[in-house]
Amino acid sequence: MAAAAELLLRPSPSLPQQVPIMATRRPPSALWRSRLWHLFAALLCLLLGFALGQLAQPWIEASERNLDPYARLDTFAQVLNRIEQHYVEAVDHQAIIYGAIKGMVRALDPHSSFLTPDELRVLRERTAGRFVGVGMEIGVRDGQLMVIAPIPGGPAARAGVRAGDIIVRVEDLSTKEASVEEVVNKLRGEEGTNVRVFIQRKGESRPLEFILERRTVKIVAVEHQLLEPGFGLIAVRTFSENIGYEVRRAYDALRTENGDAKLKGIVLDLRNNPGGLLREAVDLANVFMENGLIVTTRGRSGLELASHSASGRKAYIDLPLVVLINRGSASASEIVAGALQDHGRAVLVGTQSFGKGSVQNIYDLSDGSGLKLTIARYYTPKHRSIQGLGISPDIVVEDVQLPSASGDKAPREEDLSHALPSEGPPPDATTSAADATITDLPLLMALNQLKGHHILSGKP
Repeated sequence: MAAAAELLLRPSPSLPQQVPIMATRRPPSALWRSRLWHLFAALLCLLLGFALGQLAQPWIEASERNLDPYARLDTFAQVLNRIEQHYVEAVDHQAIIYGAIKGMVRALDPHSSFLTPDELRVLRERTAGRFVGVGMEIGVRDGQLMVIAPIPGGPAARAGVRAGDIIVRVEDLSTKEASVEEVVNKLRGEEGTNVRVFIQRKGESRPLEFILERRTVKIVAVEHQLLEPGFGLIAVRTFSENIGYEVRRAYDALRTENGDAKLKGIVLDLRNNPGGLLREAVDLANVFMENGLIVTTRGRSGLELASHSASGRKAYIDLPLVVLINRGSASASEIVAGALQDHGRAVLVGTQSFGKGSVQNIYDLSDGSGLKLTIARYYTPKHRSIQGLGISPDIVVEDVQLPSASGDKAPREEDLSHALPSEGPPPDATTSAADATITDLPLLMALNQLKGHHILSGKP
């Protein structure tokens, strides 16, 4: 029997080699079992797919809703309809719509805001450099409404409001949930009227109350002073129109006061300067830079939107420069300070700046209102972000006023009885008198930095 089976499986020498049919077929029972397993696996996959689809459906629908924010407008329309039909008083439709838009934009960041036509007009008046108000620039820091800088000569500055003061209430308006524009509108009003402002100051246990009279505030953007022969001060208070031109005029005036002789150094004072127009910041940096990057702006996902460089025209590039900054130096001031610092063009003296490193663009809307929207961040030439960090000075000096040098002085050798006579020329009385009149410690330090540079440079 075994031999017969062997003959069945062995190929015949006269026929083509074939695999026996019995060797390729499965038993009927095994074939059915295989088919049943395949059917079971298919049903299992179908059931699992259905279950996963049901579980994923809410997530897919939520994702679709998030991708399509306009689907939420149906909810807004429903709320508006209920207010119109059932609110206890007649409604002002414009006030409701404007309020809804303000709430939407306020959810973005402290510097984005919706502006009514009146608010937009006030903003443009302020940029132009003349307005009726109490004379202080305000902004949000660490969730609190802070005085960035009182405008010199304005009602707030004369009343003693300081940079860094926290505004907690204006009349009956709490600043905790109010936007910057709402507070500004409360501070504005008819000339000659008063407004009560409550301020929390560091070191004070209770808020301080100020009654400020609204006046026409004229911002003097650029001031200059010859500190002593050869050394001048140019103070830039805000970045309104034509700042670069005004600074050049101030330099020319200082040179005239210096007897038409070349200046030995300039102190550029940006303290308590809350900023302003980006193009004016670029123009000011361009005064003291012959070439090189000034600032870049990057939008969403770090995409570079714009870069601004010095124009390459002749600038005051060989003029020693010290820049003063403090916590009231913000935005455009930080752009200028950061650019000059990164290029090694100036020494920065003072305290850490405010840290507003975001770019706002104003979009005019069809009904005369406007949208002020944060669209980018500022970066210095060395790609440092300003936002929330500010610019660090090279030499830290607190804003301190020194006591006046007038009054009794300690005796010197020449005051002693029978002192030996001196030899040689007397000391320069002009220089010592100039130092004695400066009680502003950061300014005095800046002037001494310029003097040290002049001495060590070996220039006549």
